[in-house]
Amino acid sequence: MQLQEAVIFGIAAMALHEMGHVAAARALKVKVHQVGINWKGPYIRRACGTTTQNLAITLAGPGMNLWLAFMFYRVSPNFALSNLLIGVINLLPIPASDGSRVLQLMRKLISLSDGTVATTATPITGGAEVK
Repeated sequence: MQLQEAVIFGIAAMALHEMGHVAAARALKVKVHQVGINWKGPYIRRACGTTTQNLAITLAGPGMNLWLAFMFYRVSPNFALSNLLIGVINLLPIPASDGSRVLQLMRKLISLSDGTVATTATPITGGAEVK
């Protein structure tokens, strides 16, 4: 894969990742305020939903990439690889990633399901930027 192709496929994979978050938020009737890009990368700003809605919206971005990787692996292996990498990397529990949000939301759901009060050291929502 040439550098130019890798950059184009990477940008497309990131844009489609964010569109996965947006589509899930809209499907769950959670208002999307802004889609943008800053020095950390693309992001969406949206209203807070329930814990279950937040989990679905958070998983929708990497889910979109993994689905695209599966759908394109024969047609365009390089596009599939770009999506696979973006999807898997976003599921890693790195601070401020979808993976760390999924862990926080799962902990919250588990603590709510056993009747205890949910407490976390860090807030579930990251200020103005919520995925």
